[in-house]
Amino acid sequence: MGIKMKRIQKIYYGMQQMVFKKSKTIGIGMVSDAVIVVQADHSRAEPMIDKIFSVPLGTGTTSEKGALIRERAGAERLQKGFVTACLPQRLAIVKYVDLPSANHAEIRQMIAFQALRQMPFSAEEIITDFEVLGADERGHSRVMMIVVRREDVDQYLDILKMAGLSPDKIVLASHAAGAFVRDSEGTQITIEISSTDAVLAVFENGRIQFARSIPMKKGLLAGGIDQWQDKLVSELKMSLEAYQKTNKLKAPIQVFLLGEEEKTQALRPVLQNEFGLKMDIQQTIDCQKRFETSENVKSLACGSAVGAALLGQVVAVNLLPKEEMQRKTQDAFKKEAFVFSSLLLVFLCALSGVFVQNLREKQGRLKFIRESRASAGSEVKELRQMQRQVEAAKEKISGKGTLVEVMKTLNQTIPRGISLSTLTFEKDRFVVVQGMSFTLSKAVNLVKQLNGVGPFVKAELKSSNTRRLEGKDMVDFQIYCQLKELTTEHTEGTEKRLRKI
Repeated sequence: MGIKMKRIQKIYYGMQQMVFKKSKTIGIGMVSDAVIVVQADHSRAEPMIDKIFSVPLGTGTTSEKGALIRERAGAERLQKGFVTACLPQRLAIVKYVDLPSANHAEIRQMIAFQALRQMPFSAEEIITDFEVLGADERGHSRVMMIVVRREDVDQYLDILKMAGLSPDKIVLASHAAGAFVRDSEGTQITIEISSTDAVLAVFENGRIQFARSIPMKKGLLAGGIDQWQDKLVSELKMSLEAYQKTNKLKAPIQVFLLGEEEKTQALRPVLQNEFGLKMDIQQTIDCQKRFETSENVKSLACGSAVGAALLGQVVAVNLLPKEEMQRKTQDAFKKEAFVFSSLLLVFLCALSGVFVQNLREKQGRLKFIRESRASAGSEVKELRQMQRQVEAAKEKISGKGTLVEVMKTLNQTIPRGISLSTLTFEKDRFVVVQGMSFTLSKAVNLVKQLNGVGPFVKAELKSSNTRRLEGKDMVDFQIYCQLKELTTEHTEGTEKRLRKI
């Protein structure tokens, strides 16, 4: 019996891990008129890149661009996973503010206020997020405020949705570069050069502290190094000087050059000659050596996409619109609730099968005892007890008002905008459902929908409480549901079957 139970547990937890765990992550980088897609495998101790390709988008419509990406992803056999898209750094406004709080929720409200005060846009036109850089002894926080136009985000979001790669998270290129400096000590500087700009990011012990996009004139980076190195080095110097007014560069100092190999190789000796700092300059992205690909990705600024794929869900910043995040959260909750119910049903059925199999073995033993004319009083008593347990288990699986039926009914009934927190079975066949909704009317409508549905006789809203959560009114509610009684005919049929033993 113990061996069989271990086998069932192994199957159950294996199925649960297979359903809920996403071992693949997708990183998507946006560079001028192309999209770079990178797939990483997180099933090992260290994540590894196993696919990388680019898709030229041209000047077509949103649907046409999405179709190009979807077709190429199909040809590359891109697997499903957590999708992180990198928004071009030049589309973001990054500011640094000191706020008199260390509370995450309070900081979020302050950032929203600061963004509206400093930007010539309405709340509906922008998306904001932040990164806490540090705190002082007074409890004040140094915060990186990030603001992007909703229009710019929607432009990329629509294309990726048409491609079947709806992002779970949208980050900036500077934050994606954090993949190359994780677990590092001292100061790390990443510089990614693309055809339109250079992205500078400064990290302290692997945590981002400063980010800036250095725009380059159209066509300037397409020429020789003499045409753009002076401007780039000058801008880098000014950025680092501005950073050092409030921060110190901590040894050891490392510089990571990302982007097109030809430009990074040309910039390498220039930085070594111009900066009066001891630097360990590394060209991190050498795609031809690290990845099996038929494409010349050495000519691409693929650092952002690679970093996004390697980091997965680690980056705290998310520039995805709030309604999109809420939709994804609700869809994920419903999916996990349904899958969990299915796994629970499979587990209960498997458990019932073990009882049935064990019962058959006992019945065979009883037959042998009878044929041998041995005393089998105690064995018969044990068999009858096990038979009752099997019947009781079957009743609990198939009967009205069971946990499985209640969870199935709730899963089919609960609308969007409502999430459940607890489900409690009380005496006298009552179920207490507790949860949270965006409005009281949604909770009242849920009570109406549960009345007389499935195992429920009636439902009643016992209590509700309105509270503020991240600047929005949320309603906590408690619903009492009375379950249907088991029919007399069903109970008597069970007793008759038990008497036949």
